[in-house]
Amino acid sequence: MHHLIPRPRSVEWLTDETHQVDGWRLVGTPPALSTYADAAAAVLAGSADEPERRPVVVAHDDSLPSEGYRLHVRPEGVDLAAADARGLLHGARTLADLLDASGGSVPAVAIEDHPEIAWRGILVESYWGSDMMTLEDWQTLIDRLAGLKLNVLAISLYGCWDLRHDRDRGEFQFVPLSDFPELQTPHRYRTWDPSSRTEIQLDYLPRMFSEDLFASVAAYATSRGMRVVPLFGGPGHSSYLPRAVPGLSAVTEEGSPTGFGYCVTDPGRTEVLLSVFRNLVEQHLLPQGITTLAIPGDEFYPIINVDPDDPMREYSPYCRCCGCRDLTPGELLIRYLTLVGDFLAGYGIRMLNWQDSLVREDAVPAYADALRDSDALRPIVSWWRYNEPIPVIEPHDAWDTWVTPSPGVIGSLFAQNFALNIEQMLRSGLRAGVDGVLAYSMPDPAMHRNFAYLADAAWRHTGSGGAVDFDARWAARVCPEAPEAVGLAYRVGDSVIASYPLMNYLANHLLPYFSTAPYGATTFPDDLVRPLSVATPAFTSVLRQIRDTMRESMALMPPIRPIAGWPDPRETWLAEGERLAAHADLFLRLIELSRRLHDESLADLEEEIVALEAAGEALLEHVAATKVSYQRASVLREHLGLVGELRPALARLAAEPAKLAVKTGSWHAWLF
Repeated sequence: MHHLIPRPRSVEWLTDETHQVDGWRLVGTPPALSTYADAAAAVLAGSADEPERRPVVVAHDDSLPSEGYRLHVRPEGVDLAAADARGLLHGARTLADLLDASGGSVPAVAIEDHPEIAWRGILVESYWGSDMMTLEDWQTLIDRLAGLKLNVLAISLYGCWDLRHDRDRGEFQFVPLSDFPELQTPHRYRTWDPSSRTEIQLDYLPRMFSEDLFASVAAYATSRGMRVVPLFGGPGHSSYLPRAVPGLSAVTEEGSPTGFGYCVTDPGRTEVLLSVFRNLVEQHLLPQGITTLAIPGDEFYPIINVDPDDPMREYSPYCRCCGCRDLTPGELLIRYLTLVGDFLAGYGIRMLNWQDSLVREDAVPAYADALRDSDALRPIVSWWRYNEPIPVIEPHDAWDTWVTPSPGVIGSLFAQNFALNIEQMLRSGLRAGVDGVLAYSMPDPAMHRNFAYLADAAWRHTGSGGAVDFDARWAARVCPEAPEAVGLAYRVGDSVIASYPLMNYLANHLLPYFSTAPYGATTFPDDLVRPLSVATPAFTSVLRQIRDTMRESMALMPPIRPIAGWPDPRETWLAEGERLAAHADLFLRLIELSRRLHDESLADLEEEIVALEAAGEALLEHVAATKVSYQRASVLREHLGLVGELRPALARLAAEPAKLAVKTGSWHAWLF
């Protein structure tokens, strides 16, 4: 059986015989289905010249469900009936997937199919990595996601986080605003250059901003049948706008702008805030026909680590003017959401909000009441959490309910398998009657399996067998000759990377990302050496098992068959496994050398320090050779944070014996 992704709802294999196909061509596309006819024709073309392509005779059948299609594949050609233009496009994609899965030896088959969830997509975060994507990178991503029958591309155009490496502000604006030409978010950080094999400093603006790419990206996504949903962060995740445009900022009780958060009651200040949205809508949304804007409202609370000059200072998003000071955080949030929602309604645009702050502030009932008195169009509230236990999803008649799992969050950290999160969020969401899934992501082709499972589960979750069934089908698709071997290799590796606590509370802390917040509070890697070396719990044993398990998984993985349009899944698996294993190995060797400093001098260890530095440089070379180009610099920055500090850290540790690793480790025979 040929395993198609997403798996169709109904497949009937008509005979055991197959016929060789190099490509198909559309014949007689009805006007009602013509919107994506060019895109469908491109999907079907294959490698053959036009006269040699088998005909695909197209018909319109509006009795089929939305986005539905019906295929009858025979040696002489294909009959394709579709409910609508997207149905035609999905039918073409199934034919292309069948061609790829069969290696061109296509069986006679009848397929009838439609999606279970109407809105299915990915949110690309504005962050280190996506800020370096070229137009070609965006187009490649769109083709890959659309090929999985996802129909929503959400793009964060503005969002802010706390300080990270080199006090580089975590603030990103992806589109220029003509009325506010001074607004831009430059970045500067250190990374490693593989050509010169040296540390370099990058100074740049986000590429979507500097090349004004949004219109081209949105138009391309639309042409591939994807709905575009921009995101504009706030009132949390917004440290830049209030600092750069103090006229909209939250203020102190004395009326001074705080540079963090918004005022939501003073007419003068709210007009400045809405003028930013007016510029965004008229310059970037209306020309692309965009009708949904994500106004997230998430993580709305005071934070530290946003000011490079005073990282420990707390900044509150709560305005203290005479109109705001008596409002609770929940009331301030509702004022913001309804203020923006009413404004957007004048342009025919609805909001998408996250649930977390509304739930945390016990503001869900009040928000529903406020919407009844508001002009805002019926919004979407999407429920998110990226680990377990997931939240209890509570739908409401005041809004549409979606879910937001993740196929992978921070691209510069180690790759993870988020299938459990995807499955749990979708199962819970479908019980609550959701009609949309929008997964939070930093796109990386190394997450292909996660993207594929998300698409598979969103298309047809009920009766699908969940992640366990998908893993078996994925293994059979990429290696029909030895699916059991592939499945074993994945299971061994997933014992590490599918464990959220192991990855996020230990493995990802081997990178400096978390040690840079709050800035200056810790010294990396020095402050990790002693706790990771303690005898009980034996964290060095954990690091050894991470390293050795990943390398065992790599050794078990047989050659496999790539899926058209994506990198070889085996190569990305080996690349990410080696990245994690080699980095863990560097930490183990650093800990061991630190233990020996109790009795030996740095000079005594010079030869081994040189060897350790060489291993570190080999890791940097590996990352440079294997990471997708737009993530390369940010991922190299993470590994450079350890590699560049191996010798200096040992020198600092030698000067501070109290920080040296515990001299001996623990040993329990039954563990080994």
